[in-house]
Amino acid sequence: MNQEMQFVACIEQIREIAKEQNNTISEEQLQEILEPLKLNEVQMDTIYQYLSQKNIGVGEPVEIEERLSHEDRNYLKDYEKELEDLPEISDGELRAATMAALNQEQWGKEQLLLYYLPRVIDIAKLYSGQGVLLEDLVGEGNVALATAVDMVGAMEEIDEVDSMIVKYIMNCMEEAIGQLEEERKIEEQVLDKVNLVNEKAKEMSEDLRRKVSLQELAEETGMTLEELEEAFSLSGSKIEYIENSN
Repeated sequence: MNQEMQFVACIEQIREIAKEQNNTISEEQLQEILEPLKLNEVQMDTIYQYLSQKNIGVGEPVEIEERLSHEDRNYLKDYEKELEDLPEISDGELRAATMAALNQEQWGKEQLLLYYLPRVIDIAKLYSGQGVLLEDLVGEGNVALATAVDMVGAMEEIDEVDSMIVKYIMNCMEEAIGQLEEERKIEEQVLDKVNLVNEKAKEMSEDLRRKVSLQELAEETGMTLEELEEAFSLSGSKIEYIENSN
């Protein structure tokens, strides 16, 4: 395994351990995982910055409330108020409901849903500030919760239920963040392509003192006609230096 792959594996290991520990990892655990990489001080600082951005605390939980945006704070206040009327569930009642859910009994599933709804908020906070609104994270979490509760019946050990539900919710939120990041990358690539075509068209238009055709651009730039047509279309056909044949 090369160092880059080893680094990625270490980061993944850190994230998985933090999931089990309220998004926190001890200094000793961190040093033990990273020790094989022989990182220098600058590289270690980068690791700490990355963990902070991901709301992963080293030694103690990150004070997430202070990092919430004004919009997220307002949503959180309103949503928590909506949940104030949820019935309290004792440890004994939770265990009984979990046993019922293991046996596919509907009332047990409903009780688990009620119990974990506030937990969804706590989990969503851990992923705040990573490009997805808290409201959207809670929405993803609630859908994941409903799915996870239905999955309880396939489990064998009651003591594994809590971990499964929490991990499933966290994984779904991570997927939502990852999907958004991927969409943004695609948007950036599209914008870069449109800007490139615009610049090339401008250069040719200034030289020729007229608008240019896509065919002329293709011959001049080496880009395919299909690429140029796509970029022009993505711009809304509004690149002013290109003739609009429509």
